[in-house]
Amino acid sequence: AMVRMRSKLFERITPVRRAVLNAEFRFETLANLIRVADDRFQADVEREFGAELDRPTKSGRAEVLGALELALSWSAWNHLRQRRRLSITAAKAVVTRQLVALLAAGCAPPSRGATTWPFSPASTAG
Repeated sequence: AMVRMRSKLFERITPVRRAVLNAEFRFETLANLIRVADDRFQADVEREFGAELDRPTKSGRAEVLGALELALSWSAWNHLRQRRRLSITAAKAVVTRQLVALLAAGCAPPSRGATTWPFSPASTAG
């Protein structure tokens, strides 16, 4: 669900985000607005993946959260769509694959390994 929601949002905001990209370094107000949006986004990721983030992990909560946030970021989405010229469907598949790999590796219990972690790729697709 998170990938589907983010892809729709990112497709809507991309023209504005690209326009603001360079201006944010010249205008403090824009930089602050982007920071607020980024903080909200991080809170969304923490809420969506809270159970996984609260498990004892090999990597630690902050590292896994950072990796999830990056995988689900507008910057990553923009790279896939603009630089790699992927379709929306293909970009969603890449992001979903990243989430599956990140969560399987980062959220596996330290003593039992990634193969015991019950994550379904279908729950992030959409």
